[in-house]
Amino acid sequence: MLLINRRRQALVPTPLGMIFKFAPSPLIPIPAFFTILAIGLHVLDSLSLTKDPRVSLLDVDMPFNAPGVLEGPFRKRAMLYLIAPFMSAVLRRSFSQTFWWLMPAIIIGLVALAQKWMRETDEGVERLEELRYDARGA
Repeated sequence: MLLINRRRQALVPTPLGMIFKFAPSPLIPIPAFFTILAIGLHVLDSLSLTKDPRVSLLDVDMPFNAPGVLEGPFRKRAMLYLIAPFMSAVLRRSFSQTFWWLMPAIIIGLVALAQKWMRETDEGVERLEELRYDARGA
């Protein structure tokens, strides 16, 4: 794919042009399904942020472990988030469309990463509290 500058004098090849089309392209098959799926998964993810274990849904282990980022209930949902962007890339849709479908996966990945950092911070505080001692009479 070549980019044309404003004066239309020179054509400049881009690395992304080999993979993605920059011209408008038709939507991926069943876009309404993937949109409703993303909304439903975001609702489930917001419910999983509560402290009540009865509300945390789909908390089953997956047979794989992404490098520590996707833990707990986020692991299994991350695969569902990646179906639409994968389909868009395989069908060679435009870069903007592929990025559009990838946004929910990026958001949930950032939420999972933030929760991991908060959990590690809480564990660090608990370890520090274990090191505390009582100095009676001092």
